[in-house]
Amino acid sequence: MTSVNSERISQNFQTLKVISILVVFSGHFFQETLLWVPSTFGLLVFAYSSAYFTTFKYNGSFNMQKYWLQKIYRLGVNLFVINLFLGCLFMLREKKGIWTWQTIIHVFGMSGFLNWFDIANPSPFGAGVWFLTLLLMFYLLYPFFNKFLVRREHIILFFLITVFILAWMNKNVVIGHALWYTIFGFIYGFVIAKIDFRLSERVSMLITLILFSLLMFMNYFLHVKQYNFLLLISVFCFFALLIEYIPLPRTVNVLGSFLSKYIFEIYLLHAYLMLRLTNIQAIDFLFTLLFVIVISMFLNYISQSLKNYLFERKLQTAPS
Repeated sequence: MTSVNSERISQNFQTLKVISILVVFSGHFFQETLLWVPSTFGLLVFAYSSAYFTTFKYNGSFNMQKYWLQKIYRLGVNLFVINLFLGCLFMLREKKGIWTWQTIIHVFGMSGFLNWFDIANPSPFGAGVWFLTLLLMFYLLYPFFNKFLVRREHIILFFLITVFILAWMNKNVVIGHALWYTIFGFIYGFVIAKIDFRLSERVSMLITLILFSLLMFMNYFLHVKQYNFLLLISVFCFFALLIEYIPLPRTVNVLGSFLSKYIFEIYLLHAYLMLRLTNIQAIDFLFTLLFVIVISMFLNYISQSLKNYLFERKLQTAPS
């Protein structure tokens, strides 16, 4: 893939991730069922882009020490600062359950396991952060995927088997959130980056529009929902291939570049900082959004300062 294409894809996904977190944020704030499609799509964008760029960067042989050091650098310090802020917030609010073993699970980003195994959670931590658990699991598994899934036919077979399993799980194991969709996003991002597959702009656009129209028609006119999983992931498959060609407006990219630095904080904080100051939902949403962004910028600044002190020299001296 040319550097021009990779830069455009990176910029596009950077912007789309910001749009996605705002859509997910909106879905949580307004709690309207109509937002399930864009919210799920937003999670797919997050998962796909995380897996795609990890695979694009670390494809082939790489140094494990530097791999993990960079993951800790990117996420570990931020997670620590966010949890410290939330812990102080919970103590000020006199929340119960702070000093429970479940809090330890949340501090390390593993709260998804409590959701998936239906384990009681008396801790105030862990609101809607199961995606972080999946992200950390992907980072843990990626070196094995990279090592053992090398041949193109093996990667495609792995992908098809995974889709079949996830479709079955989505139908038979009800979790309550878009777990199986999001796992698909991670797998698909890995596969596309690994085999470097692409279609033309026209073909990608046409198939995306046809499948999306079919999804909407099935759901909102026929009220047939049993094919949602396969239809939605199919729409996303071709939409993700279309990203290479989409020329997003410069102003949108500028806003995306600015807010993308704070996505991790926005995602982890928004469920705890919902403001209901008026009886007008739109105004409350804007107040909440602004409040979350400001707090996220502040915590990100603290995290970056800690990173510069703790990790900068280690990353520079770590072997490639």
